[in-house]
Amino acid sequence: MKLSYSHVDVFSPVPFGGNTTQVDMFGFPLTARLTQSAIGYDQTVGITLTRDAARSQYTAAVGSAFRPLVNNYRIVAPRTSASFPSNYVQGVIDATWTYYTNNQFTFGQPGRAFSGRVVNGRLQFTKNGAGPFYLSKPSTKDVVACAGALACAGALASAGMATTELELGAEFCAAFNRGVATNTANWCPAPPTPGAAAPAACRDADGDGLPDEWEQANGFDENEPAGVNGAGGDPDHDRATNYDEFIAGIVEKEKKSDCECRGAK
Repeated sequence: MKLSYSHVDVFSPVPFGGNTTQVDMFGFPLTARLTQSAIGYDQTVGITLTRDAARSQYTAAVGSAFRPLVNNYRIVAPRTSASFPSNYVQGVIDATWTYYTNNQFTFGQPGRAFSGRVVNGRLQFTKNGAGPFYLSKPSTKDVVACAGALACAGALASAGMATTELELGAEFCAAFNRGVATNTANWCPAPPTPGAAAPAACRDADGDGLPDEWEQANGFDENEPAGVNGAGGDPDHDRATNYDEFIAGIVEKEKKSDCECRGAK
């Protein structure tokens, strides 16, 4: 598969996003070639092994619960296999829910700050101070399919879940599958290593929705989410909170990017 890409956005850290993931099954090797003639870019990514070699490497690398997913035609995803153990990650799920019963849950990214705790079996949380919202304890099926209690939007979505609950449910699903559910500092991964420390632009040590980089650059304590250092702080008394000023900076940058891109055309 060949993709030709003509758009250039110098302000975006990921001007093009794509992958060759085969979500429900692996049937044959797939590669994607991305080219851009303006800058001479030409790169091919994906599975370059033969079909038999890929299947052989898979069988050698995975645990016993995953080997039966291989048949004569494909490697089936756990979520679509009736034989995959229904309690495969139950121990991890139980440990995660116990952890957030005893410890505060915080997860922050630029523009988003989640905080809460498991109460009566459900994660009760807020986003940017609004809430409360709730996530029920998931099952193995929920984790491997991102369904049920962790439902994504569309046909898999649990009835009655608010958009904010779906949003955090998707984050939890990814964290469970990457093995970092109790370490929110690593929820924003440094690709391609699952569970790697978050890149600087994504880190938010105190979970207040303000990136550590931004707080450091503006003289705030990145480990203190309250008072003048937090999202609601207003140390210069201009009636704009730290969070307001952070968002205003993003908007200004986007305006600049849009202006410069239109001028370049």
